[in-house]
Amino acid sequence: MGTIDAITIHDCSVGGIEYIVTKSASPWAISLVGQNPAHANWVDVSIKNVAANWYGFGCTIDFKGTLHGHYENDTGRLVIGDTSGDLLASNANCLGLVNNGDVVELRASLRMAMASTGKAPVIRAL
Repeated sequence: MGTIDAITIHDCSVGGIEYIVTKSASPWAISLVGQNPAHANWVDVSIKNVAANWYGFGCTIDFKGTLHGHYENDTGRLVIGDTSGDLLASNANCLGLVNNGDVVELRASLRMAMASTGKAPVIRAL
């Protein structure tokens, strides 16, 4: 359905310590799962090939896996992390807050726009 080619996430904190998340592999592939059963204007999606690095004071972590979420046709927002994903931590050096093999939860709400028009796409499940 599409890809996420670049992303940097700020305003992320654990225990009051700020961290930055950057994408470390590309692209992240967005796949349509189907119509969201609770909202007529939403479609459920999965985001595969996720690979990122989380870093900040006293902490670095790599994580890889799949995220789940939905796309809101009425707002143009891709909401990530509304259901459980399988991001696994590796190369963790994080004061014991996160360890290798831990499942990491990533939540975000991203405004989507087509490069050609600047408008949010409308996505329908068939």
